[in-house]
Amino acid sequence: MNNLQKEENSCELCDVLTSIRLLADGEERYICEDCDSEFTYCNVCQEHHWNECIIECRHLQWNDNLCFYIGAGCDISEWEIVKPSILYLCRLLGPLFTQDLKLALKNHCYFFQLNMRTLNCYGIEMCLNKMSNDYGKHLFEIIDNLDKEQQFDCVLAINWLLSLWSGKEPLEWKNSQNHLTKEADLMTVEWIETLR
Repeated sequence: MNNLQKEENSCELCDVLTSIRLLADGEERYICEDCDSEFTYCNVCQEHHWNECIIECRHLQWNDNLCFYIGAGCDISEWEIVKPSILYLCRLLGPLFTQDLKLALKNHCYFFQLNMRTLNCYGIEMCLNKMSNDYGKHLFEIIDNLDKEQQFDCVLAINWLLSLWSGKEPLEWKNSQNHLTKEADLMTVEWIETLR
């Protein structure tokens, strides 16, 4: 085989011959053009994830209303759609939440987790010695009383916050230089600073 020929293999999903290789879920895979829509690229992980098991990646969150992935792992040109929803959530939860969220994001030391109907905000209290989990405890009770459009904004903002992750364990948060979603954190802080 000369250097101009491309190596071909069967697509892992449909058996069509292809020369397209993707880094997907930690390994190089042969995937044809028709099947590559079954994968979504994460800019944070810097690899493709199979849509059927994308739960392996926190940086891409499926949004049922938009019918596509949103999060820190998406292309930066897609982030701006989230800004109004983040600002709405900050207004809804009030100035203390907004102040604490901004500080946690600036310091890159937090971990958002959806637990049943509670948004847990681990790490904010590590920065400020405040009870951050109280912010998320009644969030869904509040959401239940909103109209559909307001609920959509809240869910989109929650999707975004869940996609932000340091990639570190809590004990490693302080002064982490290798923070995976640093750019998205700082963009979120910029959005919050536009609140009036």
